[in-house]
Amino acid sequence: FEFNNELLEDKIDSDIKKAVKFWLPYVRIEEIKHARYEHTFEIYVQFSIEGDRFTKESITLVIENQE
Repeated sequence: FEFNNELLEDKIDSDIKKAVKFWLPYVRIEEIKHARYEHTFEIYVQFSIEGDRFTKESITLVIENQE
């Protein structure tokens, strides 16, 4: 896993959107944010469920490089 890849954010966004569209078509991705630190990469995804535009949920995934 290479943290310093310039295309990493675009690839992550694309993969998340494709997977959600295929596996969870009733989930709408509202926002995806990224944060890079020296040995950590964070992905924040805010989403809602189709038909409920007022309730938004989020998840943050933290990936650590143990080198």
